[in-house]
Amino acid sequence: MLERRAERGLATPALDLQPELFEDLADVWMCFWRLNATRWHGHDGAPAMLKTVDIAAAFEIEGVEPRERKEWYRLIQAMDVAWMENAVDVRQRQQKKTPEKGRNCGNAARRYRR
Repeated sequence: MLERRAERGLATPALDLQPELFEDLADVWMCFWRLNATRWHGHDGAPAMLKTVDIAAAFEIEGVEPRERKEWYRLIQAMDVAWMENAVDVRQRQQKKTPEKGRNCGNAARRYRR
């Protein structure tokens, strides 16, 4: 979609800001996004860092050579830190825009006491 917009001469800031992905890192990038899709979220909806055990399991599933795993692990952790920083920023902006729910539950609780 973005490529078509760019071909028509339309502004594509999302495409312009994408980092260049070197071909030799494409497999690491895809592994990160598959891990990200299984990311655990807390009861408040906040995302958690990827777990080492999940990363190690992904390496087995993906068939990552043992000699490459240390480097892949370092890269995936760096991607995870960057992703988490962005997720925190997005979450904070959303919380500023949306009033907190559930703070004024007193009236509802009083109704049930009758």
